[in-house]
Amino acid sequence: MSRHPTLLFSALLLIVAACSPQPTSADDDDDDGGNGGTGNTSGSSMGGSGNTSGTATGGTGTGGTGTGGTATGGTGTGGTATGGTTGGTTGGTATGGTTGAAAGMGGSAAIAGSATGGTAGVPSDDITGYFTGGTWKGFAWTATFGTGNSVMPANFEGVANWPVCASGTVAGVADGSNGAMVGWNLNQEKVTDAPLGTVTPSKLGIAVSITAKVNAQLRLQIQAADGETNADHRWCAEIGTGGADIFVPYDSFNTECWPGGAGVAYDGTVPLSQIIVQVPSATADVPFDFCINSIAEADGAGMSGTGCDLNGSTSGSALTGSLGASNKFARVATNTGSPVINVQNNIFGSGGQYDISYNGPAFTIANFSGSTATSGAPMGYPSLFIGSAGGDGQATTGSNLAKQVSALTDIPTAWRWSGSGTEFNVAYDVWFAPAAGDQGKSSRSFLMVWFHKTANVFAEGEGEGHSGGQATINGKSFSTYVSQQFEGRPIISYVATTTISEWSFDLNDFITDAKTRTSTAQSTPVVTDSLYLTNVYAGFEVWSGVSNLKTDKFCIEVK
Repeated sequence: MSRHPTLLFSALLLIVAACSPQPTSADDDDDDGGNGGTGNTSGSSMGGSGNTSGTATGGTGTGGTGTGGTATGGTGTGGTATGGTTGGTTGGTATGGTTGAAAGMGGSAAIAGSATGGTAGVPSDDITGYFTGGTWKGFAWTATFGTGNSVMPANFEGVANWPVCASGTVAGVADGSNGAMVGWNLNQEKVTDAPLGTVTPSKLGIAVSITAKVNAQLRLQIQAADGETNADHRWCAEIGTGGADIFVPYDSFNTECWPGGAGVAYDGTVPLSQIIVQVPSATADVPFDFCINSIAEADGAGMSGTGCDLNGSTSGSALTGSLGASNKFARVATNTGSPVINVQNNIFGSGGQYDISYNGPAFTIANFSGSTATSGAPMGYPSLFIGSAGGDGQATTGSNLAKQVSALTDIPTAWRWSGSGTEFNVAYDVWFAPAAGDQGKSSRSFLMVWFHKTANVFAEGEGEGHSGGQATINGKSFSTYVSQQFEGRPIISYVATTTISEWSFDLNDFITDAKTRTSTAQSTPVVTDSLYLTNVYAGFEVWSGVSNLKTDKFCIEVK
């Protein structure tokens, strides 16, 4: 719809591997990252068990030999590492090749070696670096993979309880093959030389709370006992820069969780041995400094959620076709399942035209011509949507709308987009009404979530300073504006401070946050529990210069 722009770890064996690196282009989609995220280029060797005395000797790998220091106690001998990455332990520090910082039985995210040794018989009360979260229990550790990275501390000796904090830098690299991590063994007794066990999930997902002193993109990774060598048995999920009460459903974990990935979702049945908070690399160096306050299994009530799985299959069968500019308000279904997601070209403005082609819940803007000034409404809002007849006259099958805000529990959604343009935005448009039936457009309220905008496009109230303050939703930062749109109806807009090209999240987190925000222009919240959610759109408000702008994948469900 129209938006006026100026209104508008102690253990015997460590097995650590990183999910494959994020490809930097379509040509990199076949980069499986080998074992540990560097394409079979790094390994790890671990000395004796953490938090015990012993002599740790690092294994020999291609690239260098690491030898640990000596402490009072027994002798631990490291395994052989591929790639020259050596890890140390409490009681000795290993160096050489690529450093894989160790804690407890730390090492790098790669082909892991094995270690034996350490002194048995240390009372459990004297052992530190051991943590519990719900039914999970085990030693924590740090590690790096790739080259030129750093992470501190080397281990968590002396840390007896949460939080678990780490800092450092992941060196910039174009192929995404570097990284750092904080890991935790999930089923391990608080004794020296404890073997690494497994757990079978018993709830819907994982709750994690992370406080970031320096913002960096983070991933949550889970892996089975053979995750070191079996890329099909390690799964990850993007969690932004952290936040309180983040909930990641098990089915949101995927073997390729990065933008453009096409992996396999975790099915919730494979026993798990470790969980990892990972800092993946980017083109430039990535400094990080964060604390993990807690991790535990949860069912998600009251948590910030992730969304649906973009790598999953389309509900039902995908439908294909095109909508021409001659029929400006054409709307058709893109799939046969439930919920049905419709697509519309929605050319309601002036100054030009375009066509769209669709294939399931994905579409591309084609044959774009003309332009319109950003001082006025956009040319159109080509978009995907679900909705009810109470919204604007067209219901979509299986939408579970209209639904009162007070009754909403979760709205898992995800969106991946690409392309460019001179002036456009990328935004969700969420509609509310005072009743389930259509009360007319003058009664509606709106919430928008902006993933991206060009320089001369502004949210309602942004130009007038109608700020609702800054918001952090599931680790991502937004500027909020609480105002009225050009027709005088209340609207709250969340504008991402940095471009989001892909995100899986819970839209209900925004709705919940919106209940608390006002501004000088809007003295009462735009969203209240008494309203009804009627429609959700995701698309592009376009003004000029659009080139190959498209929604690559979209999914949503209202619960």
